[in-house]
Amino acid sequence: MNEKRHKYAPKLVIGAGTGLGECLLIWNGKYYQACPSEGGHVDFGPRNEEQSHILDYLRNKYNSSQGGSPHVSVERLCSGKGIEEIYRYLRHRYPENVHRESDAEFDRAVEKAVVV
Repeated sequence: MNEKRHKYAPKLVIGAGTGLGECLLIWNGKYYQACPSEGGHVDFGPRNEEQSHILDYLRNKYNSSQGGSPHVSVERLCSGKGIEEIYRYLRHRYPENVHRESDAEFDRAVEKAVVV
């Protein structure tokens, strides 16, 4: 792009951790003011067949196990817990590709995302 960027344009900050944190930084004339959001709670919108399968897997898991809605947020996938969920999905969908020792280590781990 050849667009000239404005020096004080709003900025978006995104960070994955225990959830998916998002905030907007807006210049107030002296400094950037942080405006927190609940952006991590937006619906996960799959863009291909594999992602559609992940969405179905998570909808079934959370709808049946917690009596909840079929809503799956982006945060369910883009966070430490999300890494665990993606691994569980892949283990379920492709059991022939599971490495037994690594899988056992995953099951034993307290911080499962670190193992993945």
